[in-house]
Amino acid sequence: ACSLLLSTTALIVDDERRLLFPKISRKKSIPRGFEAVQFPRSRLTMTFEFLRRHPPQSMLAEKYGIHQSTVSRELHHIIPIIYNHCRYINWPERPITESWCNAIGAIDCTSHFRCRVHPGQALYYRGDKHAHFITSQVICSLRGEIWSICLGFGHNNDQGFFKLTKKDQFIVQNEIILLGDGGYRGNVNVLTPDDKKDLRWNYEQMANRAVVEVINSLVKNWKASDSKFIMSPEMQELTLMICYNLVAKHIRMFPLNYEITNPDRERTQIK
Repeated sequence: ACSLLLSTTALIVDDERRLLFPKISRKKSIPRGFEAVQFPRSRLTMTFEFLRRHPPQSMLAEKYGIHQSTVSRELHHIIPIIYNHCRYINWPERPITESWCNAIGAIDCTSHFRCRVHPGQALYYRGDKHAHFITSQVICSLRGEIWSICLGFGHNNDQGFFKLTKKDQFIVQNEIILLGDGGYRGNVNVLTPDDKKDLRWNYEQMANRAVVEVINSLVKNWKASDSKFIMSPEMQELTLMICYNLVAKHIRMFPLNYEITNPDRERTQIK
């Protein structure tokens, strides 16, 4: 348990951890049978195990020697606190010099599935995926630094969610050009695959925007974001934001070894 805590909380710096531990220390009396997870370290371990492996709450209850209702109460108490201390996603303050065809970042959406909710289940359901889920829109640099995460109802497609979040207006106002897949066709400041371009251009466009796919894969290593979520949509959104922030912190500490292809560089012609 301690090794799991050390490996998962290594992404949170010591100053923030010192702030986090007092926040989750209960000042009220400890209920009977709660001694197994009464300390902040044990409570954090259980919460991060939930985020990393996403086991059933009954399994966590059996492992930590407490009741399932206690596990649920602890998750509802600690997850919002962790979210408030994991703010590593923001737009860059300095101009970005690395680019590809004037594009400095990439954008994509991914799905995080959940159980059916009632009322309002239609907002989370999309017919082409035949499932209920929350959509996340990721904007990152070509080096992998996460700039923006937007969460929304699953019934939105990529193009609709892009306009709903008003990021299409934001990138135009700030003169930002991004790389995207075919779902973003029609946006002036998003470069998408183009049949009018040669194969080399399209392959390099796909290679450079693949960094956002890498980020989505890293986030889904945290099984709470990859497996079917049972708790409320609000708890799922907090959980997702924690997972994205932990990945953003990890990338800051250990940058992705990702090479930006240069269209001006001499390359072997693709036939």
